[in-house]
Amino acid sequence: MSLGIQSVLTTITGATGKVDVVYSATCTRTTVLTSVEYPSAGTIKTTAAGAFTCTATCAPVQCTAGAQAVVVDTFALSGGSSTYTYTRVLDAAYLVHVSLQKAAGCVADDTEIATRIKQ
Repeated sequence: MSLGIQSVLTTITGATGKVDVVYSATCTRTTVLTSVEYPSAGTIKTTAAGAFTCTATCAPVQCTAGAQAVVVDTFALSGGSSTYTYTRVLDAAYLVHVSLQKAAGCVADDTEIATRIKQ
């Protein structure tokens, strides 16, 4: 299954940030991170706002702006300098509220691994 996502860009500025899911040059879904914390060494915890926005040219199947559940993500974090790896095990309660992982076919106990490259 193709979700049509070109990239996922995470911007962290101090204790807040945003996540941009880029579908095309003219379609981006943006979720604000209201909180970014490092609760322990090797761990990052983010809290997403209860709403997201879409650029005006997104098709409804890609993005329809509006309310979403407030989602708290906690990842193990490794790497350094310019490349970081985020890892977590997905649980059933988390998957109830998250569409991207469900759309990709993830189920409870799957391990999600994301590599982020600092630009």
